[in-house]
Amino acid sequence: MWPIVLLAVLAALVVMERAFGLWSLTACWRELRASLNGYLAQGDWHGAEKLFREASRRRPIAALFSQILTHRSARSGPPRNREERTSEALLRLRPHFFRRVSFLGITAAVAPLLGLLGTVTGMIGTFRAITHRGSGDPQLLSDGISQALITTQLGLAVAIPALLCNAALHSWARSTFADIEEHSVALLHRLEDALAPHSLVDDSDPHRTLERRHHG
Repeated sequence: MWPIVLLAVLAALVVMERAFGLWSLTACWRELRASLNGYLAQGDWHGAEKLFREASRRRPIAALFSQILTHRSARSGPPRNREERTSEALLRLRPHFFRRVSFLGITAAVAPLLGLLGTVTGMIGTFRAITHRGSGDPQLLSDGISQALITTQLGLAVAIPALLCNAALHSWARSTFADIEEHSVALLHRLEDALAPHSLVDDSDPHRTLERRHHG
C-alpha cells in the first residue's frame, strides 16, 4: 500500500502545480493577447515589438511573439525562414504547458496494477495461513480476503481521480496552446502581408520602381 500512497501524494502535488502553472500561463496569455490586439488595431508595430521584447525576459509566451515581431526586419529572411523559426519557437513553448501532465496518466495506469499486486500477495499469504492452520475457521479466510482486497480498492481510488485530472489538465493545456498557436500563425501571416509589397517589388527594375511610386 505504501507505493500507492506515495503515488497518490505525488499525483496530488503534480495536479496542484500544473493547475497553478496553467492558470498563470492562461492569465498571462489573455493579458498579452489583449495588449497585442490593441497595438495591432492602432497599427503600432513598434509599440507591440517593444512590449513583447521587454516581457520576453520573464514570460515564455511573450518570447514567442517577440520573435515573430522581430521578423519585420529585413534581415529575417524569406517567409519560409520566418515560418520555420516560428515553428521552432512553438516547439520550445509547448513543454511549458504539457510538462508533468503525463505523470498523472502513468499514475492512473500503475496504481491499479500495484493494487492488484497487493491483492495477489495478500491472497497468497491467506492461503498459506489456511494451509498451516486449516480451513476450519471461516473468519480467517474472510478476514484475509478482505484485507487483500484493500490494496485494489486503494489503487482504484487513486487511479480514477488521477485519470480525470489528467484529462482535464491535458484538455486545458491543449486548448490554450492551440489558441496561442492560432494567433501566432495569424500574426505571422499578417506580418507577411505587411511586408509583401516591399518583398515582391524588384528595385532593380526601373519600370517597377516607377509603377510602385505611381501607385504609392
